[in-house]
Amino acid sequence: MILKIRHILYYIASLLIMAALFHTSGLAQSASFINPLGTTVETRFMLPDGYERVPAPKNSYAYFLRRLQMLPYGTIYSNSSSEAHFAGMLNMVQINNMQQDIHLCVRLRAEYFFKQEQYDKIGFTISNFTRIFYVPWVEGLKLVINDKQHWTKQSAGVDRLRTFYNYLGFIFNHSDINTVQTDLQPISINNIMPGDMFIQISHPGKAVIVLDVAYNLTTGDRIFLLAKTYSAARTASVLVNPKEAWSGSPWYTIKVGENKITTPEFVFYKQDLRRFQGVLMTSKK
Repeated sequence: MILKIRHILYYIASLLIMAALFHTSGLAQSASFINPLGTTVETRFMLPDGYERVPAPKNSYAYFLRRLQMLPYGTIYSNSSSEAHFAGMLNMVQINNMQQDIHLCVRLRAEYFFKQEQYDKIGFTISNFTRIFYVPWVEGLKLVINDKQHWTKQSAGVDRLRTFYNYLGFIFNHSDINTVQTDLQPISINNIMPGDMFIQISHPGKAVIVLDVAYNLTTGDRIFLLAKTYSAARTASVLVNPKEAWSGSPWYTIKVGENKITTPEFVFYKQDLRRFQGVLMTSKK
């Protein structure tokens, strides 16, 4: 009897040791793709062997996205039901609670041009399918939509950054994926670049933004990082790749013959890939 008990205890102990080793191995694999000390997208997320990031000239949109600041490793807050969806959190100022999926794509594009002081390139289509540009806000105006659309003066003493966030808040309140998609153009998955997005038109719609892209030095195959925001979320999340749970890699890829991009919550398809069109402001209104 005692011998049987010893055998049972030995068996249980062996299982526990194997589980611990398996868990440790998973952490080690994950650690090979995530640098806890990295403070930006580029320094936090490591590449698989044999891959190199696509070229990103200084001051390009890709360069900007790679240098987005990350919250400290392990930080989690969201209204999502599963923390396991996230590989990391971007460090972003909360504008308001109206950010739909597509609004992260809008915001990052606008923040890039704001940083470059290219204000005439900041413009998005709202619910009346009019493209509203940021320049009038720079000039001290703001748009008010009640029964009619009209321009009025902003309050005195509003600084440039606050004016910019007020503009984005206006866009968020008066746009959704159905209006913003008119500012986009289809892109082949073979030409995927940082700043592109996968979208599906519905209400409120689904969208994830491509934060970074790398390619295989031998085959040329591309891999990419995805991020999204949530309504009432305080920031945006870099998503894990459910298909790479065994390795801990957050990088996504589409192999030959495949059409699906499976994220933790939604499934997108190659034909869902979009890119903002290059549109300059031609008039204030």
